Amino acid sequence: MKRKVQSFSVQLVGKDLHVDIQTDRKKPHSYRIWADVRHPDIAAVEKHLQAGLSQVVQLSSKIEISEYFERSYVFIDLPIDYHCNQYSAQER
Repeated sequence: MKRKVQSFSVQLVGKDLHVDIQTDRKKPHSYRIWADVRHPDIAAVEKHLQAGLSQVVQLSSKIEISEYFERSYVFIDLPIDYHCNQYSAQER
């Protein structure tokens, strides 16, 4: 289900990204994302998420977030194309 983003935070903490996305659901999406084979440069992931989420907020558009924590994945579909929307992550 696509949801409107109300606010977000993307912070590089050590070798991980801490990502918080507040949508219209009661519980915010809160993840720890780390580098992996698909995304070896965590700074590039940070830049992409910042740009994509900023655009979503500015345009009042919606995103889709799918969680698959059994395999330590989160999928974040943003309007800015990127080579892969699957990230290695855990819920925080």
